[in-house]
Amino acid sequence: MQRQDAPNSTSAAEQQILLLARLQQALREEDLAQSQRHILALQEEIEELEREDIRSALSAGSHVEGGAQKHGRMQKRDGVDLTYLKNVILKLLETRTWPCRPTN
Repeated sequence: MQRQDAPNSTSAAEQQILLLARLQQALREEDLAQSQRHILALQEEIEELEREDIRSALSAGSHVEGGAQKHGRMQKRDGVDLTYLKNVILKLLETRTWPCRPTN
């Protein structure tokens, strides 16, 4: 009877080893799946942050561009005396007549 018990005990030990191996494999697969889900979530977050950075950069760029254009217009105006233009327009509005053009 001892010989029959030995193969049965080996078979039971082998089954336990197989069961433990399956459990470990299942745990590894679950860890892998969880890691993959985490990676996907992080990739989505990165993409969203990149989109926000692009929108922010575009907004800042357009703001800077608008400021540069305004600054350029102001610099052009700095060298011009607009008093004459103002006086001509005021005179036109007061008299509602066009200034006479010299004829040749």
